[in-house]
Parts: sequence; structure tokens; C-alpha cells
Amino acid sequence: MLHNIRTPLLVRIRRLHSSPTSLASVSATIWNDGPIVLKLYTKEGCTLCDVVKEGLKGAKEGGVKFTLKAVDITDEGKEDIYEKYKYDIPVISVDGGYWFKHRLPGHDWVEELRGKVEGGGECKAVGQEPDAGKMERMGGGVGECKECNGG
Repeated sequence: MLHNIRTPLLVRIRRLHSSPTSLASVSATIWNDGPIVLKLYTKEGCTLCDVVKEGLKGAKEGGVKFTLKAVDITDEGKEDIYEKYKYDIPVISVDGGYWFKHRLPGHDWVEELRGKVEGGGECKAVGQEPDAGKMERMGGGVGECKECNGG
């Protein structure tokens, strides 16, 4: 079977192993509790993603109302997202805009999210949105962008 070399390996493996117990998609609406939509870019077995999800659950239990959707970056049709985030999950976006990656921000992110939910506030991006595919096309390695001298 021939494959397009741009198709991520995990997507190709999932296509070969269609068993529900192997590399199952984790894309789902985790909870639907408000108009603000957070997306958790993740994949099966991502323990850092589980930690972030638990932190977000704490904010929800603290009265912050938002919708949380998990997006599996290895799902078929998500190759563009996989190329951007493959080395950086979890990545969280708020209403379509990048918010943070890897772990919950150290600043008072719950109050920032509460301000966004209640109107008038915003969730300021923490760091730069990752794009591994772009970095690789430019000749850089992980964490090393030739265009911006490694920053």
C-alpha cells in the first residue's frame, strides 16, 4: 500500500489498525457548559493533556462556565493540525485563538478565563503558537527556528 509521505505516521497506523482498542480517537465534546469554547489539542495517551484537562475541570467546578472540546491531532483529516502541534501537545485555544501549550499557565489563568466568560476580558496568549511543520520546512529542528535565530 502506497502512502503520501506527508500523511503523519500515526494517521497511517490508525488506518491499518481499525480495532477500537488501538489508537482510538479522543476527539469529543468533554463538556458543554457555556458559549466560550476551549479546544484541547491532544492524542491518545497524552498524560500532560490529562493534567491540563483536570485543571480546566477545577475551573469549571469553581463556577467558570465554558465548553471544552478535545481535538485528536492524529484523526484522519487533521493532518494540518498534526503538522503544527505534533511536538507541543497539549495546546489550548479559546474561541479559535491560541492560548497556551504544554501546561497550565503560571499566572492567574482561572481569573483570566472567568473574565473572558463574563465578557470584557481576554485570555492572553502565553508564548508563541507552535508550528512544527513550518519550522521543519525552514530547516530548523525542534525548538530551533532558523528564521528567528532559534527563538
